Amino acid sequence: MDWNQAMEKLLPVIVTHGLRIAGALVGLWVAIKLAGQVQRRITTALQAREFDITLSIFFGSLARWLLLAVAILAILGVFGVETASFAAIIGAAGLAFGLAFQGTLSNFSAGVMLLVFRPFKVGDRIEIDDVKGRVSEIGLFTTAVDTTDRRRQILPNSMVNTSVIQNQSYHETRRVDVTAYFAAECDPGVVRTTLADIGRRFNRVEIRPEADIVVKRLHPWGSEWELRIYVPMLEHNDVLYAAHEAILLAMAEKGLRPPEAHFTGGGRLTS
Repeated sequence: MDWNQAMEKLLPVIVTHGLRIAGALVGLWVAIKLAGQVQRRITTALQAREFDITLSIFFGSLARWLLLAVAILAILGVFGVETASFAAIIGAAGLAFGLAFQGTLSNFSAGVMLLVFRPFKVGDRIEIDDVKGRVSEIGLFTTAVDTTDRRRQILPNSMVNTSVIQNQSYHETRRVDVTAYFAAECDPGVVRTTLADIGRRFNRVEIRPEADIVVKRLHPWGSEWELRIYVPMLEHNDVLYAAHEAILLAMAEKGLRPPEAHFTGGGRLTS
């Protein structure tokens, strides 16, 4: 077979497959450009709606890679490659990956739920089980909480998502409950007047005109009172400690005696 005969047989094959290869390269280039534009538009649109930045970037990248995967499978189909086998391989690999990283994936899915539904945000004060503090970071896998004594606790998102979350920052104001104990011989009128003066000192008029004063319980040794003060959320702890100190000083000044009793192991007064 001479060169001319070889070229006559190879030329149709080269032209046919060359056009396919050129078309595949052009299609891949267009898919890359289109996927990049889709990624940018999704990310920008989500951020414009004040969506979480981490999730905005994640969903944009996810859309980009999905488009590229579809484009690659379509290109392989042009060359006659059976894509069903690839789909089976990808499915099997996905199953094995899910079983191997089921704990990590549960944290990931919980992180997505937390970022989408937002039961709390960065800066909020929350309480989850025995963890109390301010949220410093919400990631796709973990949530970081800074406690009041300057410790950072890293919580798995799966645990956060399945626990009862107390968001203390949800409302702009909070109620401070201050409990005080008085002996039986203390005049209830003097006790109420003393607590009312302290309540007016700490209660914020723009939130609620007056603090609440209630008698929680009566005991053989005396009475248990509660002063309820309404303050901005960020001032809760400061007012709580200051009100306790103010009650202690007022009791010493006005001769209001505490009960002569002792506390049980559960923290309750007993005669």
